[in-house]
Amino acid sequence: MPLTGKIPKLDTQKLFDEMVVLESEVAGIIDGSLGQLRNADKTDEYWEIYTTRLANMIDDYIVGSELVGNTTAPDTKLAPGVLDTFGGLTTAPGSVDGDTHQGEFEGVFMHLGFIPGFSTKHNKVVETNVMQNPGEYLIKANVIENEDPEPFEMANPSYNAASASLAQRGKKPKITNTDGDKITYKNLNQYLEDYPKSQSVETDPKPEGVPQMSDITGIHLSSKDSSGKTYDLAKIPGKSKVEIKQGDSKGTYEIESIDDLGTYITFNLKPLDTDGNLIKSGNINLDWESTSGSPAKIQLQKDLFKVYNRPSPQGETPKQSIELFSNGFADAIDKYVAAGTVVVISDTPDIKIKGPISNFATGGTGNTGVGAVTKFSALPPTSMGIGKANVVDREDAKEYLIENLIKFLSTIDGRDGYYGEIEETIDHYCNQLVDSLHIYLIMCPVKGKHIIPALVFNPGVTTQTNVYVGVAVVPMVGVTVLPWPIIPLSTIGDIGYEVYDGAGGGFSIDEDWITKQSPKIDIWNDTVFKNHKDIYVIDIEGEVEQVVVAAGVRG
Repeated sequence: MPLTGKIPKLDTQKLFDEMVVLESEVAGIIDGSLGQLRNADKTDEYWEIYTTRLANMIDDYIVGSELVGNTTAPDTKLAPGVLDTFGGLTTAPGSVDGDTHQGEFEGVFMHLGFIPGFSTKHNKVVETNVMQNPGEYLIKANVIENEDPEPFEMANPSYNAASASLAQRGKKPKITNTDGDKITYKNLNQYLEDYPKSQSVETDPKPEGVPQMSDITGIHLSSKDSSGKTYDLAKIPGKSKVEIKQGDSKGTYEIESIDDLGTYITFNLKPLDTDGNLIKSGNINLDWESTSGSPAKIQLQKDLFKVYNRPSPQGETPKQSIELFSNGFADAIDKYVAAGTVVVISDTPDIKIKGPISNFATGGTGNTGVGAVTKFSALPPTSMGIGKANVVDREDAKEYLIENLIKFLSTIDGRDGYYGEIEETIDHYCNQLVDSLHIYLIMCPVKGKHIIPALVFNPGVTTQTNVYVGVAVVPMVGVTVLPWPIIPLSTIGDIGYEVYDGAGGGFSIDEDWITKQSPKIDIWNDTVFKNHKDIYVIDIEGEVEQVVVAAGVRG
């Protein structure tokens, strides 16, 4: 296999360990990141955190893991027109020999994610109600405009009480003004005109604070960018990030919520890392980056939230609750897997073309590839190919997943009916949930197409061509002189499931996980099931053998 050692296999133990940590925090809701949510009014918030972590764990478990299987390229044909040393020219294509077109593939499971650095340009408008054209924007900020201060009264330092008293009594005081002139004041009113007891002072306006990028609380965008491309809100999910920048001013913000208002969209933002003054006009660049993962993972979290947060209606029996949970959980996982793509590298190292193939020279016809053992072998490493596939025909795997969930949940009467100590019951719950998921995956077959784009065959294959020697036509033995190309697109073949008799394709079995489970059976029987009327015994080896056969995956 071409990628052995490079693609990670399923690491079920890692998922189990993470699940134990999560469930330990859930038990009693007393510790960890979930411990703060003891308030019954915060049930939605609690399950939001729980299912987000669970979805992240499952996504990390499945995405990027190894898928293996078989390939075939039965329609591969050599291109005619290759010369030999005596001028013989092949006149017909050659077909693939027997089952030599069968090969193997390794691939990874992945979802389409969000690419950082997706940029858009926008132009400033004054009000949201005029946002009609692609690319227009209006920034929301929590900046408070400064008001001009009111004037205030203060004591006049030039007012003199003694002089005012003289003027009031008609004593006609003489006051020297600022110009050095002496003025005689006949009465108080005349004096107060020049020297009032208090005066109104006009204060300078407060210097305007310069609004900062950190003041941004949101941005209104027209529903299209400046190129006319309509925003796909499904590709800009909540909790993703956007960078707003213009010149030296820039800021990174978390998108807390999105409001679709028709002609424009409002993104409510939380500042994360900002620098510079608030952008008030002109063109800006927006760089979008998702931190939420692929649309499939986002949908998985939403589906799991519905499953875990579902209230049990009055009158619903434990059996009904378990069945609804199991079906809902299986639906969420199956939808997530169905949305994935398997990216494949294939190798068909033994592919050969059978001879002989007719050729033609000046003296007449001959054959290329004469002899029973002469084959046209691929030039290494041109037998390597690429492809894309999907996880298909998951019905049986999904039903088996539902059965496994119902079986172990019913045996322990659901999540609230454990026996034994917390540690053992959590161990069992997590083990069985993870094991059920593992079995589901290895039962899912893979099917798709691959192509061997660079395939060429070795030169030097024996030829026999009839050529003129004087007046006689003599068969001459030579060799091909050029690498032998293939007819374009004739090397497209099938991947995995049912490509030929006995072929398989799917997630690789985590044999280490299977090996480690047997010692736990005795522990569970002595703890979790000690008071249960029906002892739940798991035959690990028998179970895996059955699954492998059902999945068509060869161990």
